[in-house]
Amino acid sequence: DFLYVPIEFESRRNLGYAFVNLSDKAAVGALEQEVKALLGAEAFLQPAKVNGLDANVARFRNSSVMGVLPADCKPMLFRHGKEAPFPAPTKKLPPIGPRFRPVVE
Repeated sequence: DFLYVPIEFESRRNLGYAFVNLSDKAAVGALEQEVKALLGAEAFLQPAKVNGLDANVARFRNSSVMGVLPADCKPMLFRHGKEAPFPAPTKKLPPIGPRFRPVVE
């Protein structure tokens, strides 16, 4: 019910990981098999520090990345298999921090 694939801003390439929240814990094994089939045996799932739909929404809805990412790169919510609108921020979004600033050469 939640998906966020972080990207490198300049190239718009995936950073090599994604945040996925499954509404059914029984689906974890099937997801891991699909990930390995698509990405190879070295691919793996790892529990995140933030778990659950509400916790993920709370983490990202007021995040600086929500103000700078294009719509197709922002976290996504799903309800009954269909994309649902992501809740609007509850406060002014902070400026992007050093981790998210594009590298200037």
